[in-house]
Amino acid sequence: MQVMAGSSNQRYVDAVFDLIDTTVLQLFIILLLVLLMVPAASHAQALLPSGTVLADTPLPTFSKDVQEVSLVLTVTNKRGHFVRDLNPKDLAILDNDLPPEKITFFQSETDLPLRVALVIDTSDSVTNRFKFEQQAAAAFLKKILRPQSDMGLIVGFNQHVRVTQGPSNDPAKLRAGLDQLKLGGETSVFDAVHVAAQQLMKIRDDRP
Repeated sequence: MQVMAGSSNQRYVDAVFDLIDTTVLQLFIILLLVLLMVPAASHAQALLPSGTVLADTPLPTFSKDVQEVSLVLTVTNKRGHFVRDLNPKDLAILDNDLPPEKITFFQSETDLPLRVALVIDTSDSVTNRFKFEQQAAAAFLKKILRPQSDMGLIVGFNQHVRVTQGPSNDPAKLRAGLDQLKLGGETSVFDAVHVAAQQLMKIRDDRP
């Protein structure tokens, strides 16, 4: 994910076409892998003795009795705008077509803390707009994050993934993390997203 805020129309168009090119290439690679796997699977079946029956491996089933289930939901109207000031009477909750015995707790939360991971491409493909990416990312963090409640982290990627700043609410540290990003190399976006997700999962909140 590249952060682009306040750019000119031309930069925005260039970014969109770069994203389209990358997506098409990824889809082509996935399709090629599928086409290669199908003949391999057919060949493996052909090597089995005639009459061999392949039994389906049963999937494990986990069950547990619970007294309460937390349900988080977001409500929007037909225009896509958030609906606020709801109460339990405004909702119909069904479990296997049956309502719950009771709603033990209901709370409207509209000011939740943000946990933001900026995953920034540092490969050769962004050479001409790398400085702009850094400036846009810094502006985004300064505008969005509230130091008293929110946290951000910085991840740069080319063929390798590097966390230049772990979870922090310190604007100076986040800016330093952006400045540590080094340009060059190839692109490994999926690894970068995986690392960013792991970093976000490490954040522990005091909220229930």
